[in-house]
Amino acid sequence: MAFLQYLSIPNFFDAPLAISSIPSILAGFPVSFGLTIVSFALALLLGLLLTLAQLSHFKVLHWAARSFISFMRGVPMLVILFVIYFGFETAAFPAAVIAFTVSSSAFVSEVYRSSFLAVGQGQWDAAYSLGLPYRKTVRKVIFPQVFRISIPALGNILLDLFKGTSLAA
Repeated sequence: MAFLQYLSIPNFFDAPLAISSIPSILAGFPVSFGLTIVSFALALLLGLLLTLAQLSHFKVLHWAARSFISFMRGVPMLVILFVIYFGFETAAFPAAVIAFTVSSSAFVSEVYRSSFLAVGQGQWDAAYSLGLPYRKTVRKVIFPQVFRISIPALGNILLDLFKGTSLAA
């Protein structure tokens, strides 16, 4: 116990500094919020296209989508931001939107894919027995169920995306 007297633990939290920093933090909130909303909306659309490509019977389309998703899920967001911002020399906000959209779309696609697979085969069979064509079956019967199933996981992706917007600073 004698060694504890030599151990000095500094006070890491400075309450006055934290309180005085609140206006600066709140000044960046609109940018983070806008970046999150735009990127997430675009990621939902791109993720849906990737999901449809994954579930396609065309092997080239399927493997291209799988490769893209596997690659994007494994690359850190900061690397994607650097490649788009410095590699393509775009402005900061568009580069951040593109990077967050591309990265999040891979995760959204996996959520959609698992939700598609969660809808039972009986739903497809019931729609086909009513004489609905494939597009109408997907749009009117399957998509509403897929979206309902995917809401909790999409909420997690949205929160993760909002936290990740700090990387764009």
